[in-house]
Amino acid sequence: MSGDSKRFYVNEHLTPDNKHLLKKAKGLAIDTGFKYVLSTTGAVSISVLSIYLQTLCRLKDLKRLFPRLATL
Repeated sequence: MSGDSKRFYVNEHLTPDNKHLLKKAKGLAIDTGFKYVLSTTGAVSISVLSIYLQTLCRLKDLKRLFPRLATL
């Protein structure tokens, strides 16, 4: 291809439930010291280290990881 190369960005579409889950996970990550919260292929993952990611499917998974936080 000839011509100028230009960057473009693609935003991943998340369902409303996954958007809510990602928002809650990011809030908990700040409060509890988790380093990574990311969304790939529609799944939300959270991790302290870059080598171990815990995939979250629903709010129940956050409650399982943080049992003391009953107000999710």
